[in-house]
Amino acid sequence: MRLKRSIGLLMATIAATLATVLVAGQPAFASNPGTINNLISWMCLQPLPGPFQTIYDNGVRIAQMPCNGSTEQQWSAVQLGTGKDPLKQCGWTGCVYTPESYNYIINRLTNLCLDVTDARTDDRAEIQQYNCNGGGSEIWYKHPYIDQLFQYVNSRTAKCLDVPDGTVNATYVWQFHCTGGSNGAQAFVFPS
Repeated sequence: MRLKRSIGLLMATIAATLATVLVAGQPAFASNPGTINNLISWMCLQPLPGPFQTIYDNGVRIAQMPCNGSTEQQWSAVQLGTGKDPLKQCGWTGCVYTPESYNYIINRLTNLCLDVTDARTDDRAEIQQYNCNGGGSEIWYKHPYIDQLFQYVNSRTAKCLDVPDGTVNATYVWQFHCTGGSNGAQAFVFPS
C-alpha cells in the first residue's frame, strides 16, 4: 500500500513538472523585462496588429511606437547559450570571433518570440512575433555597439534588427545587413 502511494505521488509530481515545462511550448520569462529602445528615435518596439489580427496572433509585425509603459512594450531576453558572434572582426592577422550570448527575445504580453518572417534571409525581411520553437530565425545574438547599446544579430542570417525610417512613429522593423558602428538605426537597448 505504501509503495502504491509513493508511486502515485511520484507520477503526480512528474505530471505536474511536465505540464509546467510544456505549457504552450514557451520558455519561462527572464526576471527583468524591459523595453527595446532604438538609439535614433528612442521609441519602443512592440507588436502592432494589422487588420483582422489580434495582438496575440502569430505573424503580427513589430513596429516602433512612442513608449507608454504598456506590457506589449516589455520584452525579456532568455539566454540560450553563448557562441561565436556572427559579426566577426577581421584584420591583417585574420578573424577574431568573440563569444556573445544568444537569446530568445520574448514579448511580455503575448509570450511570443521576435522572429524573422518566413525564415527569410534577404535584407528588408520583416520582423514579426511567433511561437518560440527553437528555429534560428528567432534566436538573436547580443552584439555590443556603444555604451549600453547593442545590435540584435539574427543567428540564422547574421543580419541586424533595423529601423528603416529612423524617427517615424509606427515604422515596422526589418532585418538588414549589419553596417557597423555608425548606424544608429541598428542600435538598441537590450532587456536584461
